[in-house]
Amino acid sequence: MREAWKGMIIGAVMGAAVGLALEGFRLLSQGARRAADEVGAQAPGVAQGVADFVDRTSQKVRESDLADHAAEKAQRASERVKAAAGSGRDALSESK
Repeated sequence: MREAWKGMIIGAVMGAAVGLALEGFRLLSQGARRAADEVGAQAPGVAQGVADFVDRTSQKVRESDLADHAAEKAQRASERVKAAAGSGRDALSESK
């Protein structure tokens, strides 16, 4: 009879542990469902905010003189490279 009591106690403890684990999974599942519902409710507003930000940013880029500024910098760099190449050619011809 002693072994039967041990078996019942172990079974009760294991049953309680499994029950607690199942209850924890159920609560986690409910929390995840609520979070997913909240994200789904917030998503259209966030998407609209991102779209507005992109529109404003692209409008500012179009309105800025960024392309002109980049072309000016590229022209300066080209002039410097040509000057350096000329200096190198002169130095090479002097060394011969």
